[in-house]
Amino acid sequence: LSKGISDSIIRDVRDISESSNEVTRALRQRNKLESRFPKHGDWMERLDLVANLSESSEWSKASSELQSLTNDLQLLEAELSDARELLDFVNSEWSSLSKMLDSRGIGIEDSDRSSSLRAISIA
Repeated sequence: LSKGISDSIIRDVRDISESSNEVTRALRQRNKLESRFPKHGDWMERLDLVANLSESSEWSKASSELQSLTNDLQLLEAELSDARELLDFVNSEWSSLSKMLDSRGIGIEDSDRSSSLRAISIA
């Protein structure tokens, strides 16, 4: 029984130590992390929560909050990357189509072409 308890305590100490190291490392690189934040949202408040939890030595909670923050940030960055890729594709296709239309004498004054251009600009 005492061996089980001591193993449990050792596991807890290791987990807390790993959490402490992870959070401390992330907070040392705070500027780098902040530079990835978009202008909108509660990103700074969430990072401040991690810092406050670490100051209170609540390492497990701080680590959990940090993990949630970084996961959400990575998800947002992936979504932004996908959106940029799609926008680049649409712009590229429109440019090719526009050149083809110009070469066939279909100018910007054509109603179908202008309505298509408006739809693309809205998207």
